[in-house]
Amino acid sequence: MLNIFSLFSPSGLSFKGQLPQEEVVLLKRRHWFFLALNIFVTFLFTFLPFVVYGLISRTSWFQVASDLFWFLTALYYLILWFLFFYNLTMYLLNIFILTKQRIVKREQLGFFNFKEATLELSKIQDISVLQKGILANLLNYGDLEIQTAGNQNKFLFQQLPNPTALKQAILNQ
Repeated sequence: MLNIFSLFSPSGLSFKGQLPQEEVVLLKRRHWFFLALNIFVTFLFTFLPFVVYGLISRTSWFQVASDLFWFLTALYYLILWFLFFYNLTMYLLNIFILTKQRIVKREQLGFFNFKEATLELSKIQDISVLQKGILANLLNYGDLEIQTAGNQNKFLFQQLPNPTALKQAILNQ
């Protein structure tokens, strides 16, 4: 049986730029809540053309401008469709990878623009966990800030699920 949700689970096998003999310990994405929130907001905006239609369909000028209204509605739905896939793509491609030698942060900044930062585990000086607000504590997500001795002083990983367990996994390596 084909599992459609397999896109959302990490394979754990390999990633682009993986070193020879490098073993992946864990792969994490942002907390699922942020993807669900973006999709929910996009879903709410799908009803806007119906509201506008209800308001302007009885006006005298609507018969003249109805073709323009339907064109703009089609364009509006095309933009919503694009935003849906943009949010899904950004969620799937922004990843935190912990291996036995290093931490890799792959950050997708747009469809054709990404940034990758790596950090050797031996250069870690301090790890901080920040969970702000009631929602962060209820859903157990937060930020992970790693202080290093290298060129880049701080590595910030935002909105990760269960940041305390991630901190412990890093310290165990």
